[in-house]
Amino acid sequence: MAYEVVNEADMILAERKSARLIKKVISNIFIGKVFYLNIKGVKNNLKNIKMEVSQIMRKAMVIEDKITVKEAAMIMSKNDTGSLIIVQDNKIKGIITERDILKNISELGSSVSRIMNKRVVTISPNASVEDAKKIMLSNKIKKIPVVNGKKLVGIITITDVLAHAEGAEEDDFLFN
Repeated sequence: MAYEVVNEADMILAERKSARLIKKVISNIFIGKVFYLNIKGVKNNLKNIKMEVSQIMRKAMVIEDKITVKEAAMIMSKNDTGSLIIVQDNKIKGIITERDILKNISELGSSVSRIMNKRVVTISPNASVEDAKKIMLSNKIKKIPVVNGKKLVGIITITDVLAHAEGAEEDDFLFN
């Protein structure tokens, strides 16, 4: 019988998704912190487990639409983030990215509401990373706010998708 080493992180992911799967495929060998599992049983099943957006999303930075583009750029720089979500009365009004600022460099004194993207595409925390990839590609965007109901709970970026979506290639996300 062929065996392959599967790291503990893979096991934890599989365990979270399906305790039944683990019971079915784990052989009775455990050495240190490495599990030895039957390739046919586990490797294929681990691929079928869909990683959810909630597992890889980041904290979203929120601002009000009254601040200037220059202030937004300073907030992004200070917090090492590439986007800010504009919220008013607990509702998402827009998103502004580093690219928006660069394209509108002459508007540094203007309000962010003047240059923000008002058509904000969102995703559920329960959606799969594969779904996030498809949404990014079809909308030609690199950041998606994560919303549970109407509440902003995080953000997922192209970097997150490239690291976790199967078959995601950086060249796929070269938009104008």
